[in-house]
Amino acid sequence: MYTCINIIMKAVIYAGGKAVRLMPSYARLPKALMPVGNLTVIEVLLHQLQAAGVSEVILCTGRHAALIEAVVLGRPSLRMKIALHRSGKEPSAGEAGLGSLAPLKTLAASLPDRFLLLGAGVQCTLDFKGFFERAVDTDATLAIAVHKERYRIRFGVCNFDSHCMLTNFVEKPMVEHWVNMGLYVVHKRALGRVPESRPFGMDDLIPSLLTEGERVRVFPFGGIWMDVGRSDDRQSRRVKLEAKAKFDFGGSDVAATVADLSLHGMLLLVEEPIEVGTEIEIEWTLPGQYDPIRALGVVTRTSDTAVSGTSVDLGVRFIRLGAHELEAIERFIGDYADHRAYEAMDTGRFPRR
Repeated sequence: MYTCINIIMKAVIYAGGKAVRLMPSYARLPKALMPVGNLTVIEVLLHQLQAAGVSEVILCTGRHAALIEAVVLGRPSLRMKIALHRSGKEPSAGEAGLGSLAPLKTLAASLPDRFLLLGAGVQCTLDFKGFFERAVDTDATLAIAVHKERYRIRFGVCNFDSHCMLTNFVEKPMVEHWVNMGLYVVHKRALGRVPESRPFGMDDLIPSLLTEGERVRVFPFGGIWMDVGRSDDRQSRRVKLEAKAKFDFGGSDVAATVADLSLHGMLLLVEEPIEVGTEIEIEWTLPGQYDPIRALGVVTRTSDTAVSGTSVDLGVRFIRLGAHELEAIERFIGDYADHRAYEAMDTGRFPRR
């Protein structure tokens, strides 16, 4: 049971990073303005924070401040207070983590005792409100959201003793670690350790806090997490299907059809277009399953030309998805990967991989 009641949440987002790993395709754009349908990465993140109850956001930007301002301040669907802070020094391509934390020193007077801190390239379905409340409830100086990542070693691994005698051999083993998601709840007392005159990232702050015996808590997260700066994260398996759905719009239920699904979003077929940036609560049932799936999403794309030729296609990005719903979608996509499971359904609509 959390003791937090009516907490006002404020967030600081580092939005000045270059899309170095996305060059040359997006050489002129910061990572924050990577397109997601007709929205951008930063707009999807802001919608998610708004849905979680964040009342104010400070965007720390670099030389693209004017471009980012033109994008985010022109969306009527973003009702939260948004302020921009232009950093005097743009992070270099080699800086780790969020880059320099020095701008937080100049922002200290306008920050509450605790605030969310994250990078603009992070996309996930984390419950930001729950994460924030747990950090406050445990009185952590720094709270870090972590995600279990699994990696396959590309080669056979040889273990041997001091006499170079082989003791064990494993062919291409899978290893897993809890990794830093780049999402934090920071207490202002941590800022006293951040110097103003030199780059100082989270890779500096975390060891410093541990050395001084400060409370640093991690909060494991098992949902969807990706960084748009990594090409392998941007590639998400999508499956074709036909499932009835509905969502509330203007106080009325709107009928729709799910035509395309991934862990990050879906394509809906509807009768009328809906404005990009609109948040909708969607309910649908996957083929072969009985329990309905519910998710909060934001419309990222709308078109007058649909796959069917008679409907409007609506691109939706998930901004809140429960653990049960995520597990159901993962299981469905996994079954789809084995085309024989769908041949048994005799739909004739599912192509082989």
